[in-house]
Amino acid sequence: DIGTWVQLIVVGSLVASGTGSAVQTGLVALATFMPQGIASPIGGLLADRFDRRRVFASALIAQATVTSVLAVVLGAGVRTPWVLTVLILVGSAAGATGAPSYAAMQPDLVPPNELMQMVSLGVYSWNSGRVLGPILGSLLVLAVGPAWTIAFNAFSFVVMAGAVVAV
Repeated sequence: DIGTWVQLIVVGSLVASGTGSAVQTGLVALATFMPQGIASPIGGLLADRFDRRRVFASALIAQATVTSVLAVVLGAGVRTPWVLTVLILVGSAAGATGAPSYAAMQPDLVPPNELMQMVSLGVYSWNSGRVLGPILGSLLVLAVGPAWTIAFNAFSFVVMAGAVVAV
């Protein structure tokens, strides 16, 4: 969750400073969140037909791959808004495709009497990411630059995929 907000802040600020366009900056945010309405139903079909762990882990690996490409592109100095926006759109679509599998796995991960706490923890995680992500993203960009900041986000997807496979 934090990585999503880190990426939005980093890429959004690069587009804003490079173009001065509120519209192009807004398109970066739209690319981050729009795929949820389109790709999630597809993810729901996949979650119902295939092993949910594999679907979710595959989505995380897809996110890691696209985010790695984004880091390489930024490292190469590319700041073209449409390139950055397309990469974010594809990565977000991968995440939205895996989200229903994650949601469907939750009852299998905890006893029924702890399900409400697990769901609450997920909401807390998302909202904490909204607060901590911009702060962390700003600090990381200053410390290591935008490419490495996005690379850390890519690495977080790999770690999560490993955790899902291990469960």
